[in-house]
Amino acid sequence: MKPPSPAPLPADVRALLPALHTWIVGLALRRGVRTQDAADVAQEVLVRVLRRLTRDPERPFVYSFRAWIIGITARVVSELCAREYAPPRVHPQLAA
Repeated sequence: MKPPSPAPLPADVRALLPALHTWIVGLALRRGVRTQDAADVAQEVLVRVLRRLTRDPERPFVYSFRAWIIGITARVVSELCAREYAPPRVHPQLAA
């Protein structure tokens, strides 16, 4: 069975995306993300935001929209740092 298609984005939300992207890049840079990775962080944050908004547009926010975006950005930055700075995995047979 095919999943339902997501609801289209309202025009006012689409109009906010460029400014939101710029703001998220700034948040990422202030959290210590390298300049070349900040746009990737912003894109991932926007994907998660849009996925949530199109999946359940009527669900109310528990927090303010701003706090929600900051929280998602913090999680994406944390995931990036975990990937970037994780110690290299060594095969168990080679570790000895």
